[in-house]
Amino acid sequence: MGDFHFPTIFKEVAGMTFDDFNPQYLGYNDSVQAIQNRLIDACYLGAGLPTAGVSQLYAGQLPVDVIEFTDEEVNKIKKVAPYFTRVIIEKGTYPKQDRTLQVIGVKSSLIAEKDLDDDIVYKMLEVIYKKKLEDLKKQHGALKILSLDEAILGLSGAPLHPGAVKFYRDNNVEIPDSLIPPEMK
Repeated sequence: MGDFHFPTIFKEVAGMTFDDFNPQYLGYNDSVQAIQNRLIDACYLGAGLPTAGVSQLYAGQLPVDVIEFTDEEVNKIKKVAPYFTRVIIEKGTYPKQDRTLQVIGVKSSLIAEKDLDDDIVYKMLEVIYKKKLEDLKKQHGALKILSLDEAILGLSGAPLHPGAVKFYRDNNVEIPDSLIPPEMK
């Protein structure tokens, strides 16, 4: 995902191409180390908030900051990579972070085989959103924002499983037509 669309995003938002920088293809931890050792200038660290690598960078000796995006830039990005969405990082999420930040991110998704029984998918979502939501929110900071009302906001690409469509419809969640499987239209 990231390797494919980042060149398009750089060109669309900043007018940059690969001729303007020297890309390095590093894993998550290696990226954090490379920033700390001044081997690279920037990296993409995608994970739920708060992200350990970003916490480590903010807490370190080298001054760092998160690259922010304006509303206009976020909208441009969403046109070329619709699975990205606006993410707000509240002030104080990370050590030494003294202001609220607007960045881009992607949502996590539960993926199921198309042939998985609709009732099983329905029951999984029922457990998550109706029975265990408050328990889940206590497990990781990123899950604090989990809500049924925003469960499918920003999703694009593959349609929802029919069991998920039934669950969301039964719970009055508006489903964009692009997420409805063809057999349910």
